[in-house]
Amino acid sequence: NQLAVLQKSGAELNDEHPLYDTLVGLELLCALSGDSGNAIAYYRELTDSQNLQIYACMGNQDTGKNEIAEEALVKRLIETTKERGLKTVSVESRVAPSGSTYLPQFYLELGFT
Repeated sequence: NQLAVLQKSGAELNDEHPLYDTLVGLELLCALSGDSGNAIAYYRELTDSQNLQIYACMGNQDTGKNEIAEEALVKRLIETTKERGLKTVSVESRVAPSGSTYLPQFYLELGFT
């Protein structure tokens, strides 16, 4: 949301902005499908640490199939990591509505802990 506001307003994002480090280099990947839900992922390459960081991956819960689309995006980003010659993938943890940390089952199956 912060990035969209900056883009629409034409404002410059200077390196002293508190979100500068988070937003610089951020990329977007979307999966849209009627049968398998839909999801969006924001990620960035951290070349210093040879890491692809998935900053956020979220699906539309209204379809009841959000994790199918999310899993497809995460798998695609793992392939992107390999294609770019990076060594690791990291995923930001999620917070459930109850306030607890939530890890989808497919994260565990893909080796994230």
